[in-house]
Amino acid sequence: MLKILIVDDEKIIRKAMGQMFKKYGECKFADCGQTAIDGFKAGLEKGEAFDLVVLDIALEDKSGLEVLKAIRSIEGASAVKKADRSKIIMATGNQKLKMVKACIDAGCDNYILKPLKSADVAQALEKMGIPALETPAPDGSDSPDPA
Repeated sequence: MLKILIVDDEKIIRKAMGQMFKKYGECKFADCGQTAIDGFKAGLEKGEAFDLVVLDIALEDKSGLEVLKAIRSIEGASAVKKADRSKIIMATGNQKLKMVKACIDAGCDNYILKPLKSADVAQALEKMGIPALETPAPDGSDSPDPA
């Protein structure tokens, strides 16, 4: 079962994303960039790396692009092979080509526009080779932080 980290500063959006993504694995949540970075690093150090990170680009404390770069840096410092890196999807309302390119250049694997639609999520994950589970995983709502 996939371990999924959902990062968004809006609680209602985290909850909605949890409902969408629980079809693919167990969801944990972070409400800001630093919590996401700390949780990602702690998981990797414990041998429980996140398989998928769904990352909002506009967070209150850091930009999603900064968090993306930090995650890729953590993986690099931990000698994670490119094939074993976490898949990262940027989820945002920002449609500017410059931002999309910056995220791709920084190592995101896909980009989904908000408001998220189940069909768009399914299509993006299918392109990345991530199938839906037969039985949805718990949404992780009991654990708001990834650590």
